[in-house]
Amino acid sequence: MSRSGFPVAVKSRGNYFFYIRKSFRNKEGKARNENIFSLGQRDSAIQKLNSWIEFPEQKPDLFKKHQEEDFKRWIDYVNSK
Repeated sequence: MSRSGFPVAVKSRGNYFFYIRKSFRNKEGKARNENIFSLGQRDSAIQKLNSWIEFPEQKPDLFKKHQEEDFKRWIDYVNSK
Protein backbone atom coordinates (compact mmCIF):
# COMPACT_ATOMS: atom_id res chain seq x y z
CA MET A 1 0.00 0.00 0.00
CA SER A 2 1.47 3.33 -1.03
CA ARG A 3 1.38 6.18 1.47
CA SER A 4 2.59 9.67 0.84
CA GLY A 5 4.01 12.15 3.23
CA PHE A 6 6.05 12.56 6.36
CA PRO A 7 5.91 15.22 9.08
CA VAL A 8 8.28 18.17 9.23
CA ALA A 9 8.61 21.11 11.61
CA VAL A 10 9.41 24.62 10.42
CA LYS A 11 10.42 27.20 12.99
CA SER A 12 9.26 30.73 12.29
CA ARG A 13 9.42 33.66 14.70
CA GLY A 14 9.97 31.33 17.63
CA ASN A 15 7.04 29.04 16.85
CA TYR A 16 7.00 25.62 15.23
CA PHE A 17 4.60 24.96 12.39
CA PHE A 18 4.01 21.39 11.28
CA TYR A 19 3.46 20.18 7.74
CA ILE A 20 3.15 16.90 5.92
CA ARG A 21 5.72 16.86 3.16
CA LYS A 22 6.47 14.59 0.25
CA SER A 23 9.72 14.14 -1.63
CA PHE A 24 10.08 13.65 -5.35
CA ARG A 25 12.58 14.06 -8.16
CA ASN A 26 12.12 16.79 -10.72
CA LYS A 27 12.80 16.42 -14.45
CA GLU A 28 16.50 17.08 -13.89
CA GLY A 29 16.64 14.29 -11.32
CA LYS A 30 17.13 16.61 -8.35
CA ALA A 31 15.39 15.75 -5.10
CA ARG A 32 12.66 18.22 -4.17
CA ASN A 33 10.26 18.52 -1.25
CA GLU A 34 6.73 19.86 -1.29
CA ASN A 35 4.48 20.58 1.68
CA ILE A 36 1.22 18.83 0.87
CA PHE A 37 -0.74 19.55 4.07
CA SER A 38 -0.48 22.10 6.87
CA LEU A 39 -1.14 20.83 10.39
CA GLY A 40 -0.58 24.23 12.00
CA GLN A 41 1.12 24.91 15.31
CA ARG A 42 1.79 22.18 17.90
CA ASP A 43 -1.60 22.16 19.67
CA SER A 44 -3.53 22.33 16.41
CA ALA A 45 -1.39 19.59 14.85
CA ILE A 46 -1.90 17.23 17.78
CA GLN A 47 -5.62 17.95 17.84
CA LYS A 48 -5.99 17.21 14.11
CA LEU A 49 -3.99 14.00 14.29
CA ASN A 50 -5.88 12.77 17.35
CA SER A 51 -9.20 13.51 15.67
CA TRP A 52 -8.14 11.43 12.65
CA ILE A 53 -7.38 8.55 15.01
CA GLU A 54 -10.67 8.89 16.89
CA PHE A 55 -12.79 9.63 13.81
CA PRO A 56 -11.07 8.00 10.80
CA GLU A 57 -13.92 9.02 8.50
CA GLN A 58 -12.82 12.66 8.97
CA LYS A 59 -9.35 12.08 7.52
CA PRO A 60 -8.61 14.10 4.39
CA ASP A 61 -8.70 11.96 1.24
CA LEU A 62 -4.96 12.46 0.96
CA PHE A 63 -4.47 10.31 4.09
CA LYS A 64 -7.14 7.63 3.61
CA LYS A 65 -4.45 4.96 3.17
CA HIS A 66 -2.70 5.93 6.41
CA GLN A 67 -3.30 3.89 9.53
CA GLU A 68 -3.63 4.86 13.19
CA GLU A 69 0.01 3.88 13.79
CA ASP A 70 1.13 6.48 11.22
CA PHE A 71 -0.74 9.25 13.00
CA LYS A 72 0.59 8.13 16.40
CA ARG A 73 4.13 8.25 15.00
CA TRP A 74 3.46 11.77 13.67
CA ILE A 75 2.13 12.84 17.08
CA ASP A 76 5.35 11.57 18.65
CA TYR A 77 7.30 13.63 16.14
CA VAL A 78 5.27 16.78 16.92
CA ASN A 79 5.75 16.24 20.66
CA SER A 80 9.50 15.86 20.17
CA LYS A 81 9.83 19.47 18.91
